[in-house]
Amino acid sequence: MREQDLRESHFVPIILEESFEQCFSFRRDSFVCSFGSDPSLWPHSLDATIYRKWLKQKISKDPASALHLWFHDQIIGQLELGRMKEDPSIGYLHFCYLIPSFRGTGVSKKLIEWAEAFFLERGHGEARLSVSPQNLRAYSFYKKVGWKDQGPRPNRPEVLFMGKSLG
Repeated sequence: MREQDLRESHFVPIILEESFEQCFSFRRDSFVCSFGSDPSLWPHSLDATIYRKWLKQKISKDPASALHLWFHDQIIGQLELGRMKEDPSIGYLHFCYLIPSFRGTGVSKKLIEWAEAFFLERGHGEARLSVSPQNLRAYSFYKKVGWKDQGPRPNRPEVLFMGKSLG
């Protein structure tokens, strides 16, 4: 993908009524990438009703916290951003997704840069995310763009916290 092509992509707040099925499909694919195709291996169930309710609430509080990345007329990525429950001063990247055909093209960097700018604009000097150590592609990407492995997440030891100082 050329730099020119990246400029043709843009972020738009998620319109849940129009794109929930795609949001849910992205979420399901992320679980497969992280934990394999057997849902019993996933750390908790992926319930469409609960996810829709959570996403709707997130969007109603801050439409910029749930975004789709568009390239021409296609949704190619999704971000869900907020803050840590345990420490609201820390930004939290709930979900960062890019469709398979755009992985490895440089577009992932655009997603993470947008997330970091979102956190800085809201006064977060630090951000965290969770990643499955089995998802080597994602783990390696986050390390490459400056996120540091902070070890197993206390309440979900099957995933790792990664963090980054911002600003």
